[in-house]
Amino acid sequence: MSKSRLFFCIFLGLSGFSTLAGCGGAGGSGTQNALPIAVSVNPGSATLIGGATQTFIVTVSNDSANAGVIWQASTGSITAAGLYTAPSPVTATSATVTATSKSDPSKFATATITLAPISITLAPTTPSPMAGGGTQPFTATIGNDGSNSAVAWTVAGGGSFSASTTLSGVATNYTSASPVTAATATVTGTSVKDPTKSATVTIPLNPITVTISPTVPAAIVGGATLPFADTIANDLSGSGVTWTTSVGSISSQGLYTAPTPVTTASALVTVTSVKDPSKSATATIPLTPIAITLSSNTMALTGDGVQTATISASITGDSSASGATFRVSGAGGTMSASPVPGNSPSSLYTTPVVSAGSSSVITVASVTDPTKSQTVAVTLNPPMSFTTSLGALAAGIAGAVYPSTTID
Repeated sequence: MSKSRLFFCIFLGLSGFSTLAGCGGAGGSGTQNALPIAVSVNPGSATLIGGATQTFIVTVSNDSANAGVIWQASTGSITAAGLYTAPSPVTATSATVTATSKSDPSKFATATITLAPISITLAPTTPSPMAGGGTQPFTATIGNDGSNSAVAWTVAGGGSFSASTTLSGVATNYTSASPVTAATATVTGTSVKDPTKSATVTIPLNPITVTISPTVPAAIVGGATLPFADTIANDLSGSGVTWTTSVGSISSQGLYTAPTPVTTASALVTVTSVKDPSKSATATIPLTPIAITLSSNTMALTGDGVQTATISASITGDSSASGATFRVSGAGGTMSASPVPGNSPSSLYTTPVVSAGSSSVITVASVTDPTKSQTVAVTLNPPMSFTTSLGALAAGIAGAVYPSTTID
């Protein structure tokens, strides 16, 4: 109790007044109730990006010792003066700052900090389909990165970038693989500061395509030609095509020539991209082989060395019109000509002289393809003859008599 209050109480006592509360009398306890320590922090909340700072002000009431506070942060750091620094990169969604009274650790106050992580956005988000070797610029916008530490570019599905890292807002040019080997390419921009933060864009890729015309060609004969054309798409290099065939030949411009003679039923023509040999197109050409037909495959003649017969052939599938050969076997005989050119050759057969029934075979074969032939079976009958007995043969002509006459 202060001296002035003590003197005041003595005066009251000498004056006959009752002892008042606060003077040690029955009206009071003789002591005052102390107020509890209170702590507050301002501001109570904040939003920060990685590496940013925020100063917090603490107010401590009823601390007669004026001992101050202890600062703590759940993530990031804070100084004894209340200067908070957010973590970089941000790895949590929020942080709590706590100021605790040194005089009474049960008394504290908190502030909540919302932490904004690094964000990445790419542009364009829906790029147009690309052919092999095409280019597309991409730009990354980096949010909440106070250090502006750039973006690293990667791609899945082939291709490359003009710059593997760029700052926010600076473009890099993507060049697609050539040839295209995947249906899509996925471009990814990743924060250099926080590799857990990235963005992706998917690019449709158009592979090289090859078509051939005609796709269903008409049948052709040996030695004939057939022009083909190709259409190639999505080849920005303009590398062109190669032509191949299973039989016959084909020029670099696609002009096909059938083999002579035709030995297979068809030919397969293939056109292939030079840039991407896995891309091709085919067409099947029906091939018409040489065929021979004869006017007759059998005949009967008299083998007298005089009788004749014309052997006529018709040849199809021979663009060279080389004709046919005529060959006699068996009892024999002769042909007037062999070989005979043209697709309608003929030759005159003359019988041999035979004394008894026999036969010959005439083989007509293609000059161009000797494996294609037809035959004529010739039956040879001997000439008719008889001999009279010694004496006279009466003929019905003027009653003439011919001694020892033989009639054939």
